[in-house]
Amino acid sequence: MEEDYRAYREVIAVGIHALRPHTEVASVRLEELEEAMARLDPDVVISSMATGAGSRERLAWVELSLDPDRPSMICVGGRYSERSNPGLDVLLKVVDEAEQLIGRENTQDVARACNRHESDDASPVRCQSSAHKE
Repeated sequence: MEEDYRAYREVIAVGIHALRPHTEVASVRLEELEEAMARLDPDVVISSMATGAGSRERLAWVELSLDPDRPSMICVGGRYSERSNPGLDVLLKVVDEAEQLIGRENTQDVARACNRHESDDASPVRCQSSAHKE
């Protein structure tokens, strides 16, 4: 089932990288997400299963719903919201907001709101996307 969403995952990753070239973007399979998160330590995770593998321990995360009748969940700096079928514009806004939070002096305090572990890293936003596997 995951391969059904591979193109979707890749388009999201390529779109973010093309429109935010300073952003590090990695696209991984859901089964590789935990290892990739430990290795890359992303600030933003975009996944169909944001609750898995510590995704919600990030500055920002998006749980993309695969069910058009269910909204997608978004958290940036502790602020939660829901969106129906968010497009690339919404995902870019999440990346931009995370980058703004990283640039602030109080990033560590804001990051704790999404349960992200503390880090002194002030590099550009790192994103990761994965697709759901059933």
